[in-house]
Amino acid sequence: MRKIAITTMLIIGLTINSFSQNLKTFSGEFDNGEVTKGNAVFTYYEDSKSLEYIKHGLFKYSRTVQGDYGNYTENINGNYKNGKKDGLWTYIISETDYPSHNTYYSGSIKLTSNYSNGKPNGSWIYNCQLQHRDKTVRGWTLPKVDKPEIVNATFKNGVLVGPITFVNNPTYAEYNNITGQLTQGGYLTGKWSLKSSGYEETMELKNGILCNWVVREIKTGKVTDQEIDDQEMTKIKDDFSQGKLKVEDLKALSIKIDTINASTNSDQNGYYDFLTSFNLGIFYPRYITGDETYYYESDWVDLRNYGKYLKFTKVGKKQLDDIPEYEEAAKEMNRGNGCDAKEMFEAILEKYKMDLSNNDKKTINENIIQSKKWCH
Repeated sequence: MRKIAITTMLIIGLTINSFSQNLKTFSGEFDNGEVTKGNAVFTYYEDSKSLEYIKHGLFKYSRTVQGDYGNYTENINGNYKNGKKDGLWTYIISETDYPSHNTYYSGSIKLTSNYSNGKPNGSWIYNCQLQHRDKTVRGWTLPKVDKPEIVNATFKNGVLVGPITFVNNPTYAEYNNITGQLTQGGYLTGKWSLKSSGYEETMELKNGILCNWVVREIKTGKVTDQEIDDQEMTKIKDDFSQGKLKVEDLKALSIKIDTINASTNSDQNGYYDFLTSFNLGIFYPRYITGDETYYYESDWVDLRNYGKYLKFTKVGKKQLDDIPEYEEAAKEMNRGNGCDAKEMFEAILEKYKMDLSNNDKKTINENIIQSKKWCH
């Protein structure tokens, strides 16, 4: 038994030694798609079948660009395993009075990411801290500190999991402050807070199922929109999550399930967009390859799961488009005949209240309110 173990260790040792002897080192100019190229040092080997050069081992990249008044430096360090990013990767960009659109920036942009065999796995932290000032004929203006942009998240084999905090500059993103939690399967769960300019959107989810959704003004607390489950829908969702109800059962109850992707990167109904942080072009994902989930192939391919959730919708037996009276009422409202339109919408609501979904009822009530404003 001992001889077998020793023999196995010798074979492994010889394989590793042979592999390491075949590694070659590149040190020189590295194409980054920019006019000013960077410099890189990395080891690689030649694939025996494809004859392609495969990066393996440490990778270091650096670039410095001199401006009129300051400079801009990039430093990227990581590790490759058979052509795939593996382990810790760090991206650090520092600038001092470096120009962009006639404004001069100082500060740093940092990304710390972790991989396992080419897939995001572990902590990912993005941190952008900048200030800017202008150069005029009278001299420099006082520096203005930009709002920080910070993302703190965790991936598991390319799937976003666990707690997430997202603070972004509202100039560049729809939401500028997000906190939430995801299951190990990548589903949103618990309470989520999404703040935009003057408004806070809160979502309550259970086992990846959206239960309550409220939008309110931050200063006044006034609710401007909401979708709250009643007792019947709460029980249906609980039964579904516990396996007591199947998809077929929900169809029989006139309930539709939609899977919503949380990121606008993968779905137009999403909530946050990681293109502003993890996938910035300044990190050169097109040239420093090895990410199996985000790469360029005639266009950008993003296979990461940034989170998703299930939305239940009670589907009415009748749709608004199926009701001729609704079309006539809408025409009257568009003509400015508010009083007639109001009466027609109220009649529709009374006649079809048992057959319409809550969303359609909400639409009719909104039309009634609008028609009242035009009723003289």
